[in-house]
Amino acid sequence: MFKRLLSVALLTVLFVLWSCRNAHAYLDPSTGSYVIQMIVAGLLGGLFAVKMFWRNLKSLRGGHISKKSNARRDEH
Repeated sequence: MFKRLLSVALLTVLFVLWSCRNAHAYLDPSTGSYVIQMIVAGLLGGLFAVKMFWRNLKSLRGGHISKKSNARRDEH
């Protein structure tokens, strides 16, 4: 599903870029730094999301197993 969504998005961007003949647009000198800043922010945000997901998954799995095993040990 993710691969299909990514391929559709990529094809859409490529189509838009190739279909434009002349843009007659002005790019401000700070546009490049803004684009780099957005890319870095996106990467760091994605890494943080993966980290939090992994932490939640790890605590969910590890927390239930350790609590159950400790409770069984205490009963016997």
